[in-house]
Amino acid sequence: MLKEVSKVTAALARRFDAQQKALSQVGQTDFRVLRKQAWQAFLAQGLPERSMEAYRHAVITPFLARHHKAWSTLPSDAQGTGAAPKPLEGMYHLDHAYHVVTYNGWYCEPIVHLPAGLCLKPLSEIHSTRADLLKQHFAQHAACDQDPFVAMNTALFAQGILLEVKAGTVLDKPLVIHHVLDAKTTQLAVYPRLLAFLGQDSHLQLVETCHVQGSQISFMNRVAEVVLEQKARLDHYVWQRKDHREACQFWHTQVHQGARSYFSSYTLTTSASALIRHNLWVKLAGLDAEARLHGLYDLEHKACVDHHVVLDHMGARTKSQTLYKGMIDDQATGVFISKVHVQPEARQSNAWQKNQHLMLSDHAFAHAQPHMEIYTDDVTCTHGATTGQLDAEQRLYLQTRGIPETMAEELLKQAFCNEVIASIPLKTLRQSTGYSALI
Repeated sequence: MLKEVSKVTAALARRFDAQQKALSQVGQTDFRVLRKQAWQAFLAQGLPERSMEAYRHAVITPFLARHHKAWSTLPSDAQGTGAAPKPLEGMYHLDHAYHVVTYNGWYCEPIVHLPAGLCLKPLSEIHSTRADLLKQHFAQHAACDQDPFVAMNTALFAQGILLEVKAGTVLDKPLVIHHVLDAKTTQLAVYPRLLAFLGQDSHLQLVETCHVQGSQISFMNRVAEVVLEQKARLDHYVWQRKDHREACQFWHTQVHQGARSYFSSYTLTTSASALIRHNLWVKLAGLDAEARLHGLYDLEHKACVDHHVVLDHMGARTKSQTLYKGMIDDQATGVFISKVHVQPEARQSNAWQKNQHLMLSDHAFAHAQPHMEIYTDDVTCTHGATTGQLDAEQRLYLQTRGIPETMAEELLKQAFCNEVIASIPLKTLRQSTGYSALI
């Protein structure tokens, strides 16, 4: 494996050098020093091996090693087109929403006018006008020494986007960001980067999806830093629909919450073959900040979805709830690892977490590890995890009422999902999951 890892690193180094040269040619040198520092941080950490506890189940490095020749190539971009690529079939499935596209990691101009109070621009365009904001927050929350894939993204992101919601702005419709990967003719790797800043008393519903065009091998490494000012609210959805392509996706979302801010997260995954890693790290820094995290994953074939959740209670009277459920069939793998830290200053805080796995095959694999570190006494903290199969008695009960066995199993699976699905505030997304029949 050491030889294969060195090949991946060499390919990434060629990509890094080529991208630095290409960005210099178009005058984008704003983050040149940061990119070099991030590349050095990546080299210092190296690609994670299975001996590393944090990556014991998500075998991203072997995937990258198998296709190492693809990672040195710069993908085609949408610069100069001035418009988003043609919509995919079903791409704009969410009605009554603002839709924007990143194409191979590059931001495309939205096809509709965005409302007042919402700024969505490439980082290169606002580097001089919002230098104070970038200096304070960009690459400051998702630090390069925390995770090698965060460092990789910071070194290799093509453009990056600032999403800013002005203080007091409440958007009338959700914002949907479609990450489009053009893998029709060549294998590729893309590195979308997002900095989301919500001002005081603002509210945004943000949906992110990933669309792969074509059948070539693809790797997406997406990093987002989210900053919520006092009383700001963000409802964040990551929706990954079933895809039979051999693909690998790494999602890292780092959230910093101010006083009395509210953050809710819904990670919805139906996967047949993809290897997906989700890092969701939330810092409840302000007084009375609240976070509610939800996940639902429906896996089959040899798919692997690995969720790592970190909640850091720093402010007094902060609250968090974590609910993740997974249905695992065939030879698929579902992983949920959650760590809750309650700092000495976080008095009167409340942390609750639950994970449940429903095993639909004797060959499926699940791993759950809820973990809490509490450094103060005046708190309320609970956690639990269960793994089981469909209840044979419940299935028999439905069959004796004239319901066929296959339909009975579907009803039981819908009932298992209902606790997560019913909590989704966005109705159009809730109805699009395929598990809303009981709601």
